[in-house]
Amino acid sequence: MADVAVIGAGAIGAYYIYGLYDCSRINLSVIASGERKKRLETEGLTINGRRYDLTVRTPQEQAAAGTDLLLVCVKHGALQEILPDIRTVTGKDTIVLSPMNGIDSEEVIGRVIGKEHMIGSFMRIASERVGQSVVFDPEKTDGIFFGKLPDGAPEEAVKRTADIFKGSGVRWRICEDIVHDIWDKYMRNICFNLPQAILGVGVGAFYDSEHVAWISRALEEEVRRTAAAEGITLGPLVRKRKDRKAAAYSTLQDIRAKRHTEIEMFAGTLLAAAAKHGLKLPYTEYTYHAIRALEEKNDGKFDYTDNE
Repeated sequence: MADVAVIGAGAIGAYYIYGLYDCSRINLSVIASGERKKRLETEGLTINGRRYDLTVRTPQEQAAAGTDLLLVCVKHGALQEILPDIRTVTGKDTIVLSPMNGIDSEEVIGRVIGKEHMIGSFMRIASERVGQSVVFDPEKTDGIFFGKLPDGAPEEAVKRTADIFKGSGVRWRICEDIVHDIWDKYMRNICFNLPQAILGVGVGAFYDSEHVAWISRALEEEVRRTAAAEGITLGPLVRKRKDRKAAAYSTLQDIRAKRHTEIEMFAGTLLAAAAKHGLKLPYTEYTYHAIRALEEKNDGKFDYTDNE
């Protein structure tokens, strides 16, 4: 039996609950505390119309139970506050994957628990969360991609992770160059996820409008230049629509739900990386400020009255 724990039962974490829940050789638990623990225990989580009743443990309870594989699936903005929980749960032989958006979660977590626990990973999924319900199409979900980091866990840990996923409902693939592939996913997020959120349009706009496509390609080029400065060579993106034209990615979902986005992790991190090399990224900088302004609008900052 393998003990697998998930931190973050949202749009990403729900995929692992869905894929591992019915696997008889896996002890699956969700890590949460306080009111969130009570809510998950009482309400469970609804995924694609099915209710999943969860085993929910505090970090201390999970540490006592033992963890073979820990999946960190929170939004990037919540990562810093859960680092103590990750440290508590991680035992001597625990493998940690953080299939979150962005390029730095492995580095951030590794500084706390040691990079020898970390395997590089990312997700490809189009999911949407509304309240305690998550919806995605299992047939169109590519799943998790993972592989050995240059200074991370050994190859044996990659094999152990694959063995855990084998025979489950989780789709997975081992990558030969996980750092390159994480950056490639990051580039896709920046040049599709972000302009979509500003324009408020479905995915189809990238293929139906030369103007939307131009914006996307301008951002793509800025990511590529920054990656090159970091020693990573990224080829041109293959632009082939898989999702329905009206599909909305995570940043537009956040804007529509009036939640704060992951713009700091996307554009903020890229701008900081570029600054180290003296690079200017005007389109990324505009995108950063445009989405921050949309967040301010959602927060009511511009709800002026006629008397003001």
